[in-house]
Amino acid sequence: NFDSGFPVDMSLIRNPSTTASWWLGSRQTQKKEIRVNGTDAQIDWQYGVYDSNEGWQNYSGHGSSEQSWMWKRGQSFDLVTYNGTGGAKHVGHSLGAEPDMMWVKERDSAGTEWKVYHRDIGPTNVPRLNNDLAAETSQTIFQSTDPTSTRFFVQSSLSGAGASYIAMLFKSVSGISKVSSYTGTANTLTITTGFQPRFLIIKRTDDSAYWLVLDTLRGWSQSSNDEYLKLNSSDAQISYWWGHPTSTGFVIDTTVGGANASGGSYIYYAHA
Repeated sequence: NFDSGFPVDMSLIRNPSTTASWWLGSRQTQKKEIRVNGTDAQIDWQYGVYDSNEGWQNYSGHGSSEQSWMWKRGQSFDLVTYNGTGGAKHVGHSLGAEPDMMWVKERDSAGTEWKVYHRDIGPTNVPRLNNDLAAETSQTIFQSTDPTSTRFFVQSSLSGAGASYIAMLFKSVSGISKVSSYTGTANTLTITTGFQPRFLIIKRTDDSAYWLVLDTLRGWSQSSNDEYLKLNSSDAQISYWWGHPTSTGFVIDTTVGGANASGGSYIYYAHA
């Protein structure tokens, strides 16, 4: 159903215009999907197939308003599944460089949160992808250790005995992607990524704020209000002026706390 032009290793899908959950699937977990804006266990979904080199899914019941965001493994992204041991564990990956951001969740049990590692706030400050709360501090689930070019480190709720996990790893690559941070100013703010982004996620980490999602397909430009979504929520997209992409990054042109409160701490992920 969703043509990508490349082999899809991970996908997000939802209908942006209505109340709908974000569902994540992957080539490594064929015919399974897991909700991003929740703490559910993964469920079976027979149409979640990744048997094409140019797209994914074969469900015939979608309308034209469904949208999918798609990634392939390579320099800027990797996806790993692993089983917990009940203790500290090292997990190998194939990025070939230190991950700048990771999303990790247990797949088997409901009530388990999406834990987020981001290099700019360190391994002990951990936001949850499924809620809008500030990053939880003094966390040890990543063994208080930054990942390396070959492995990352987990324990406790990210390494339960016999439990299965999924981890998405993101890396800044010149001209392709940027994982970084900024401090809000409550004035027009220009962020440099080195390329013109088509996709952007922003999260405030020192206070409550939703995971803001913008992309140029749905409407993120200098000429009109932006259609934004919340990655931690099933809310339909809302029209609001956040700013716009530029040839070398993006502009935040609002003082709203979700993106540019004075002195606020923000992490972001941008992709060309």
